[in-house]
Amino acid sequence: GRLNARRRPLAQAAGALAARTEGVTAVKAKVRPGRRLATVKVRADVTRAVSAEEVRSAIEQSLAPLTEAFDLKARVQTRDPDRGPRVQ
Repeated sequence: GRLNARRRPLAQAAGALAARTEGVTAVKAKVRPGRRLATVKVRADVTRAVSAEEVRSAIEQSLAPLTEAFDLKARVQTRDPDRGPRVQ
């Protein structure tokens, strides 16, 4: 329906919102339609200076306007700082 036509722009918007969070070095986002509730999956690489749980909750809060407007469920996953880019 209305979500299938907007999957990539919604994922880009979710990625931009998540990238603004402090302590995040890289972000990937995907939007998947579901039968009842679509999901937006966000994977964020975090720095060593911040805890992964703080970043996870901050990303969920920053995604709240998007998830409420399009009736999405947010799933946020963080990766350890030993992988991915080194510069914030």
